[in-house]
Amino acid sequence: MRKSDLTHDRPTDVIPGNDCICKRGGRGYLEEPGNLQELIVRHCSPTLAGLKCGNLFRVSSDAHGLSDTVAGIESGLLDKGIRIRILRTAVGDSLVYVYRPDQVEARLEEDAVRMFLQNEGYDVDDPGSLVDELERRFVYGIPHEIGVFLGYPIDDVLGYIAHEGKDYVCLGCWKAYSDPEGARRMFRILKICRRMCEDCHSRGIPLERLAVRTSCQASAASFCSTRPCGLRGSC
Repeated sequence: MRKSDLTHDRPTDVIPGNDCICKRGGRGYLEEPGNLQELIVRHCSPTLAGLKCGNLFRVSSDAHGLSDTVAGIESGLLDKGIRIRILRTAVGDSLVYVYRPDQVEARLEEDAVRMFLQNEGYDVDDPGSLVDELERRFVYGIPHEIGVFLGYPIDDVLGYIAHEGKDYVCLGCWKAYSDPEGARRMFRILKICRRMCEDCHSRGIPLERLAVRTSCQASAASFCSTRPCGLRGSC
């Protein structure tokens, strides 16, 4: 992923080199540890709603107590099947990955995903090790397989690699190389999800109530017809 991956819609994932274009501007930086919940809602609402297996965003590594703050927030989300991992801490920023382990592991049910990760050196016979291996690779930069862990279609992940980020057919929360209509539909769904979560959170709904308890990935179609149960109950 490179700086050119920045979209002019509100991005789902913020990674080093990308500026977050959202209503508050800036680059997703954490000014105070207490703002981490707001950033999770802003950047990770599709994961909270069960629509994506993970989201990634960047915060200031200079913020005091980031690890403790992450641990405290994660403890309130564990029963919803959500984990939070600091994938990398460097001078000036850290990368925070909010994800659903069951949905990450479920991606191995896709033959193309399984083969891709295996070819990239992941132990696909040990699904619990996937995120650990991903974290190790962040020491050397942003691995191009990150798209799998963010819930991007495997055809788009492979297309991005093959075309070196160019010649995409649709640009939104990621660069799509297949099914442009399906991609646009998903981009709209994710945008609605973020707006709903931000609206609920701004009215005092806590992060724990915004998160949906699910053991499998929610379908985009069901989200189109009705709000996820966590949001429906909150709003």
